[in-house]
Amino acid sequence: MKKINTPKGIYKYKFVPLCAEKKRINKEIAKENLLLFKKIAEKNNLQFSLAFGTMLGAIREHDFIDHDDDIDLWILSEQQDTFFNMLFELREYGFELVRFHRKGLGSIIRKGENIDIYVLYPIAEGLRGYYGNPIPEKYVTKLSLYEFQGELFHGATNSEELMVFFYGENWRTPIAYANFDLPFYKWLVSLIKEYAISYTPNWLFNSITNKRKKRKMDLYLKRLNRLNNFLQKK
Repeated sequence: MKKINTPKGIYKYKFVPLCAEKKRINKEIAKENLLLFKKIAEKNNLQFSLAFGTMLGAIREHDFIDHDDDIDLWILSEQQDTFFNMLFELREYGFELVRFHRKGLGSIIRKGENIDIYVLYPIAEGLRGYYGNPIPEKYVTKLSLYEFQGELFHGATNSEELMVFFYGENWRTPIAYANFDLPFYKWLVSLIKEYAISYTPNWLFNSITNKRKKRKMDLYLKRLNRLNNFLQKK
């Protein structure tokens, strides 16, 4: 059993590896889970935002994306303890934490559908990030309300800019990026990575992530350049 030290005490959970693209999202259960999570979050004063594919679906399809495999949300690191405290109540409603990676990714599962929760830490002036992946801070702190699944959810005020940043100018065109029929060796690599991230000693984990910083910053600069080109054309 793994454990998390929360302000309310120790939360114990069983680690479950969530390997790449194993199944399509069940929209009915995903909606049920998201609305239930929202209810519990509001009760505990946890502010979260729609993120990545879930935000993309909310503003493009007004639904979960057909080829997605989970729900994506993010919170600011200042509210990490609030989320940790919620874990006990989430369990009462059937949610189980199955992983909490160092550098900011937690996953909870209910009825076979998972919600990924990214914790965004300050990593430089004007930047937030998870796993060292930089995101302009304005897209995670300047928020508006969006109607989704019959409720109102927070998301980036400049949602179009955020979508261009992550997905390019053709973000409105659905592209099936997920592969639900992975070759065994790719699934195995994904499985090994999951265990490595969760169980490597801190010194080794930090060494590996530090070596990857340049690659992640290069990706950020590429995305930022793409966004700036888009804004110049407007």
